[in-house]
Amino acid sequence: MNPKLNASLLTGIALSAILITSCGPKVEAAKDEQITKDTLKDAVIADVNLIRSNIPSPSAISKNFNKAGYAYMKALLNPTSKASGYSTKAQSAFGMGAYGADLGYIGSYNQNGDAADYLAQVAKLAQQLKIESAFDPAFIQKMGAAKGDSINDMLNEAFGKAERNLKSNDRMAVAAIVITGGWIEGLHIAAEVIGTKPKDAKNQDLYHDLYVHIYSITNVLDLLNQYEKDADCKKVIDEMKPFLGVFNDYANNPNIDEKGLGRLKDAVNTIRGKFL
Repeated sequence: MNPKLNASLLTGIALSAILITSCGPKVEAAKDEQITKDTLKDAVIADVNLIRSNIPSPSAISKNFNKAGYAYMKALLNPTSKASGYSTKAQSAFGMGAYGADLGYIGSYNQNGDAADYLAQVAKLAQQLKIESAFDPAFIQKMGAAKGDSINDMLNEAFGKAERNLKSNDRMAVAAIVITGGWIEGLHIAAEVIGTKPKDAKNQDLYHDLYVHIYSITNVLDLLNQYEKDADCKKVIDEMKPFLGVFNDYANNPNIDEKGLGRLKDAVNTIRGKFL
């Protein structure tokens, strides 16, 4: 069972939410930082690295798909065309988290054109969430010309900037929804990709990675519940509640089979459909 997270750790989760596609080191503060109120203490920021181990980055499992020989499947991602229809805070934050997870998957296959398209939508949502300095037009243009490992390097840079702009207690609800959107989208990608092949000795490790991802459900819910008085956080919680039995079944069972994969797909697709 996961240990109960204290308030400091929960704040760290929210700060790391925007890094959902990044496993790189934290970017140091720079002049691109937007003005925020109620800035968090440095001691809280120190917890971020610990939290990353509790909530896996979706990009980690995406890299394994490529190495395991799974084909790139753009169709399973959240279409970029949907971003223009996100008018509420919950939709924008959930969508930004989802697109972050999608970018992790896209980047692992070096799909430069798709990466630029998805990053452009992240930039629009970042503007709605008031963290737009991380994704200015100059950066988007550079990203479109990036190749190979430089794609992930640039993503680390951008999401590092965004992280610096979420260090405010009065915006923690937004961050909580961002990380939830990324967690759901990462689970969606994993379940869909793994399900394209029968379970065998070759993909056993991928099933274990899926279990590790689901295991962090307790941390995600603890974070959302800290901000349940926020109407948007409460909506996310309410939409997830009917499926907590499914998530908890597999959070406590590392031996997920094809039938379990189907149950997960159904749960995740329903939740995604409420926000994406």
